[in-house]
Amino acid sequence: MHSELAISELIGLIYDAAGDATRWPMFLEKLGAVLNSSANNLFVQDLRSQEFSMAATIGMESSFQRSYESYYRTRNVYLIRGNQPARQHGAQRTFFTTRTGT
Repeated sequence: MHSELAISELIGLIYDAAGDATRWPMFLEKLGAVLNSSANNLFVQDLRSQEFSMAATIGMESSFQRSYESYYRTRNVYLIRGNQPARQHGAQRTFFTTRTGT
């Protein structure tokens, strides 16, 4: 389990990056250190329009990024159909929720 300090730092970096997109690489560097990962990425996917873009990457060669975008992107079921597979199988999936009156 990761330390409270590491998790707190990650949360702080997320908030920083939410206000300044140039800070996402700092979050990915810290996340990589916490998870002992040499390559990390953050991508944004619009489930309605099926658009995709890399928001930030750390430790990935640009050739790998291009390879993913040109080959795997067209085969990623969530990018192709949004969240339809979950709905088709009767499962309810909510990606973001807001709780009220708890």
